Amino acid sequence: MNIDRNKKVILYLVNEMGYSIDSSLKLMKIMFLIEHYNSNKRKLVERGLLENSFFINEQGVFSDDVLRCFNSLVSEGKIKDGFPLEANVRVKFNDGEKKRIDNIIYEFKNVPNYDLDNAILTMLGIDSFDKREFYGVEVRELIKDNILEK
Repeated sequence: MNIDRNKKVILYLVNEMGYSIDSSLKLMKIMFLIEHYNSNKRKLVERGLLENSFFINEQGVFSDDVLRCFNSLVSEGKIKDGFPLEANVRVKFNDGEKKRIDNIIYEFKNVPNYDLDNAILTMLGIDSFDKREFYGVEVRELIKDNILEK
């Protein structure tokens, strides 16, 4: 995991998504999609962009890595936690990374957190009613299993 790169992506998301990123929970889901969603293929991929480790919990996909970076940005005063999330630092990316991130933002920006959770679970092959069975399971393993089944 590259902490500086994670922080840079988090700051970019907060700046670009404004009110549509209404909580750290939605931020977590968007970070997951940046990590594992290929917008060209419209499916999840095992190899991540940022090398964060995600697992399933009661709120859906979760990463301790992302949470640590987010909390660090808040304690450094670079993000004002609360509604809406606000960042006071601007960042830039190379064209390839920016395009990948912008595609995720465009596709999922206006999807409410609950619907985003269900969409991700569906991509992972998990019924939302059965989510508890997967608590603590590493998401890369679920993606790998889904790729092998197809």
